[in-house]
Amino acid sequence: MKALVTGAAGFVGRHLVAHLDDEGDEVVTTDRSSGGPDLLDPDGLTALLAEDLAAVLGGTPVWIDDADRVRYHAALSHGANHLVTLVAQARDLLQGIGAGAEAATILRPLLEAALDNALDLGDAALTGPIARGDVTTVRAHVDALATEPSSTRDAYVAMAHATTERAAADGRLDPATAAVLDAALDERPRVSGPVR
Repeated sequence: MKALVTGAAGFVGRHLVAHLDDEGDEVVTTDRSSGGPDLLDPDGLTALLAEDLAAVLGGTPVWIDDADRVRYHAALSHGANHLVTLVAQARDLLQGIGAGAEAATILRPLLEAALDNALDLGDAALTGPIARGDVTTVRAHVDALATEPSSTRDAYVAMAHATTERAAADGRLDPATAAVLDAALDERPRVSGPVR
């Protein structure tokens, strides 16, 4: 089989090229960062090639205005790269309490359901203590994270603030409860062990 891999220098592209090479396929690669052509430039033949490629891969071509490309990339990076960090932090927390190799097994069904629901339902998929306005549990989480690496604690607090804002915007949280949640997130945690 002949294959054209765009973005061949990226994480997915590198692994796809390696897999295709291992299978004995003929691979042609391109990547903008290494001086290759920009196959996402919607001009004539390039547009046709990109649309055909998207169809072959089971995708749907979507043209993004040049002025929006950086925002488009930021959205994809935020959704994918930051998801990896979030999952890694959650796995680290579970491993830190003895879950070991089972951390991924514990997380997988919850994360798969949450991702599917978020993609299908948007903010309506929000569940958990913030969506319920459970200030006591949120305070307990912040306290429990007091001895964890600051990057994990800071990510939890930032995402909890963003979740509070979204739950309030869709009417699930009244403004007073949202304000109490935000204040609880900003309280100095009670430390019960050494800070890492």
